[in-house]
Amino acid sequence: MESESGVALQFSHHLSQIEFKAKSESETYKFQVKGVRIAKIGSTGDFDFTDGIGSWTLGDEKKTYDKIYTDEEAVIELGATAQSLMYQDYAMLIPQELTAWNVEGDQTNNDEGAYLSVYIRITTKEGALVYPFEDDDEDYAWAAIPVPAETKWEAGKKYVYTLNFTNGAGYVDPSTGGNHTGNPILDGDIRFTVEVEGWEDAENNPATDTDVDMPVGDGSSVDDNDVEDPGWD
Repeated sequence: MESESGVALQFSHHLSQIEFKAKSESETYKFQVKGVRIAKIGSTGDFDFTDGIGSWTLGDEKKTYDKIYTDEEAVIELGATAQSLMYQDYAMLIPQELTAWNVEGDQTNNDEGAYLSVYIRITTKEGALVYPFEDDDEDYAWAAIPVPAETKWEAGKKYVYTLNFTNGAGYVDPSTGGNHTGNPILDGDIRFTVEVEGWEDAENNPATDTDVDMPVGDGSSVDDNDVEDPGWD
């Protein structure tokens, strides 16, 4: 009997995967996380596969993606070892170049710059509430960090953002409104790294392999018409 040979099919990912991790070695504050946010991200686009490889043309619409843990037991208390904040989930988003939120010049983010945010509760080790602020009358609030400059998400790559809350906690999320919008939450710097894992290595992309110091405070311390809005996987 003559054997039949199959046709080799080659598949590739055409989205970018995003994961949050966080840690803190602070001896002063306790950080409890209940959710994550990726804000002001391009959410629609056309995918052109005519060249056999495919490419995206991003649309004008921007969207904010939230993931809030509904189970109280799922609250994550940060420690010295980085923990995933995705709660067994990941964001699958359209590859794109991001313009960062200019927190210095546009605290309310009228220009819709991109940022990352963590739904967090900050207390002292003795239990005194630090954030949300007392006049917020909330148990948790969003703490935001602009994405690194020159961030570019490429298709088929997984970007892991590890936020370090040891010395700082970012800014009050611009979507919050009110008098505190864009203000620093703690003095000092929040530092985070961006790494690539999984699908393939990212080369020549400054946002994938650079440690970024994010300032807080004032210097004190598959056709042409495909439309995608993948969000969280």
